[in-house]
Amino acid sequence: MASAAGSLTEPRVLAHTKRRLFPADADDGYVVADTQFSAERWLADESIDPAVTETLAPFNHVRVGSGYPDLVGVRVLDDDLLAVD
Repeated sequence: MASAAGSLTEPRVLAHTKRRLFPADADDGYVVADTQFSAERWLADESIDPAVTETLAPFNHVRVGSGYPDLVGVRVLDDDLLAVD
C-alpha cells in the first residue's frame, strides 16, 4: 500500500493533469507550474522523478488574488474537458 501512496505524490498528479489539459502537441497555449515543484525532493525520503520535473517545467511563482496556484495555463480546452457547451 505504501508504494501506491508514494506513486501518487502531488508533483506526479500535477504532471498528469498538465499533460491532460496542456498536451505537448497543442500549440495554442502556455502553462507554468509553481516553483515549489522544481525541488529535487517532495517527500523527505523520496526524490522527484526527473521525468516529472521535465513535464512540469517551466516554473514560475505566480500570485493570483491572495494565493499561489500550482498550475497556471492558457489554452482553448477541448469540448470533453468543459462542463457546459
